[in-house]
Amino acid sequence: MHYEKFTDGTVKCIEDEIPFEVPEGWAWCRFSTITVNKDAERKPISLANRQDVKKIYDYYGASGKIDKIDEFIFNEKLLLIGEDGANLVTRSKPIAFLAEGKYWVNNHAHCIDATNKFILDYLCIYLNAISLENM
Repeated sequence: MHYEKFTDGTVKCIEDEIPFEVPEGWAWCRFSTITVNKDAERKPISLANRQDVKKIYDYYGASGKIDKIDEFIFNEKLLLIGEDGANLVTRSKPIAFLAEGKYWVNNHAHCIDATNKFILDYLCIYLNAISLENM
């Protein structure tokens, strides 16, 4: 049986939430247990404000790089997950993608860090492999 232990010491059976068995040595955990949400750090810049700037750093939106600008807010590897748009259903582009180096992210892509950067690679592959239509 699978159980989840909470910080207050309580335990809840989560057997009905487990979609499949994992390899020996692995354990199920919540997304928020191994990730850090950095959405509060992202900032949109209007197209008009991006017009007359030097095009140095990548500017990301829900479906990947959409422009370049002259400043950056991140300088690390993060997992970006598109949060809206038709692409969530059509999948014409990846929903999750990795960004590295110096870049800017607008408010249409979630910015996810992890307790171990290798987890970001796995999460990227997993999120692009599953259906998100019910979510």
